[in-house]
Amino acid sequence: MAVLSTNPAVEAELSVLSKDILRSLLYFNIFKFPLKIEELFYNSSIKNISIVEVTEEVNTLMQMGMVKKEEDYFFVSDNISIQKRIEGGKMSNNSMELAHRVGCFIACFPFVRGVFISGSLSKGYMDGKSDIDFFVVTAPNRLWLSRTLLVLFKKLFLFNSRKFFCPNYFIDTDHLEIPDQNIFTAKELNYLIPIYNSSVYRKLLESNEWREDFMPNFPARSSLIYSGRLWSKDFWETLLDGRLGDKLDDFCMKITERFWRKKYKAIFGKDAVSIRCKKYVSKFHPKGYQNKVIEKYKQSIRNFEELYNINLY
Repeated sequence: MAVLSTNPAVEAELSVLSKDILRSLLYFNIFKFPLKIEELFYNSSIKNISIVEVTEEVNTLMQMGMVKKEEDYFFVSDNISIQKRIEGGKMSNNSMELAHRVGCFIACFPFVRGVFISGSLSKGYMDGKSDIDFFVVTAPNRLWLSRTLLVLFKKLFLFNSRKFFCPNYFIDTDHLEIPDQNIFTAKELNYLIPIYNSSVYRKLLESNEWREDFMPNFPARSSLIYSGRLWSKDFWETLLDGRLGDKLDDFCMKITERFWRKKYKAIFGKDAVSIRCKKYVSKFHPKGYQNKVIEKYKQSIRNFEELYNINLY
């Protein structure tokens, strides 16, 4: 293992861009996920830079012993497996077709207005423990009815499998702005892969322009976006458009809220980041993944700063 420098003069030599690159690498180091040059560029928080500038800064950091390289990947920790990243990318490519089919299937359910691949697959990685996660946008006042229909289908026909069908975050078209304006949510939003309804995708990005404060260089994602409609979807939406639909949506929300409140009473209503149960949003991450990632990121920053006697901000 290389001897790491703790020279106080190092801090003066680090540019703003170098510090930014190190922060990006430290964030993805939480997931043991090395990055390519273009990924460092996309994840940068600095505007008006080029991939050439990022490459030059990375080379400088490598000369200083702060960044390591293997093949086309860059990282800051010795416990990174490049082969795991490569194999995860291959598995991701193999899973994408299935994810598209499932996403198009979700789009056929009543009142679904937008479907996006989220989670690790959206970042080009899958392994044996990964789920195919979906972020779903629904029509106003029909979120809980739409969600319940999807959950019932998963329980009845997919044996409640999370492996290939895990819709865990729902919002409606009237509430596209995400309140958690932090680095974790910015990356999750930017990496979303649209499967259904390009106009909703554009509105989602426009409603969350704050994400550009974290990643101003990240491009809109491209995908084979499904735009078809089924007569059965139109039929059920027409049938459930009035009072019946209103009552069913309220009922579905109350049943779910009652279940969550009972099973997760220690955090329900107290940790709004992990579980949200409102008329216009359903978020179900009871393990507090977002908070854990942000705390690990802060700790990795502190550890790196202490190791090198630098300040990364």
